[in-house]
Amino acid sequence: MIAVFFLLGYLFYSTIFAALGATVSSDQDSQQAQIPVTMLLVIGLVSMTAITGDPRGSTSQLLTMVPFWSPMLMPLRYLLGGATASEVAISIGILVVSAVIVARAAAKIYRVGILMYGKRPGLGELLRWLRY
Repeated sequence: MIAVFFLLGYLFYSTIFAALGATVSSDQDSQQAQIPVTMLLVIGLVSMTAITGDPRGSTSQLLTMVPFWSPMLMPLRYLLGGATASEVAISIGILVVSAVIVARAAAKIYRVGILMYGKRPGLGELLRWLRY
């Protein structure tokens, strides 16, 4: 089970970082662009204390179903005895669907963004890239 969450989490986050990498043209821009994704990871690490404190609580249930944090929090919650097999299966299902959606979006952004030169795209331009 831990290997499944590791692989799905790796796929999920690597596609997000690939999409970010396609939108920037320098190292400084890439460092700035990855801060929001890194902060999502930090939120997951900080949330580990909530999981260890009450693995059966509603906060733990919610955090382990969100695809940004389920790869690192659901194995912890399951090992602490706070998650049932059905909750693990639901979390894996949500993570698989999310990884596919993020991979498709990253492919669209990468296809257009890797050919772009010059200025950094704004949010509106990224949304247009997703429609191509």
